Amino acid sequence: NAFNSLNSIGEYLLIGQNDIPSFLNLQTVGGGLTISGSNNLTTLDCLINLVSVGGDLSIGGNPNLTSLEGLINLTFVGGDLVIRINQSLIDLCGIKNLLIINGVVGNIFIDNNAFNPTVEDIIAGNCSQ
Repeated sequence: NAFNSLNSIGEYLLIGQNDIPSFLNLQTVGGGLTISGSNNLTTLDCLINLVSVGGDLSIGGNPNLTSLEGLINLTFVGGDLVIRINQSLIDLCGIKNLLIINGVVGNIFIDNNAFNPTVEDIIAGNCSQ
């Protein structure tokens, strides 16, 4: 719970391994954000207030992640958005608003998940299986 008081991180943030700390008040990451290699992660609710990532946002290698709903408030990604190799991921609706407002500066890669909708599918609401 020590991370709950953080509202901004100036540089790069790597979240990995098995236990994900709670960042309930985190709103901005100045650099990139990587969420990778967590066997225990099923949702991204720990990032519910995240609004902006200054660099790439990469979510991959989380075998039990099922939903991106915790990213519902995200409005800006300053680099690429990469969502790959999440074997249980079936709900990408959490990034729908981000894509509707064209909030990703770089490229978008969504592949090798349990469900891999196109950007157009997600915007149209076909974002979960």
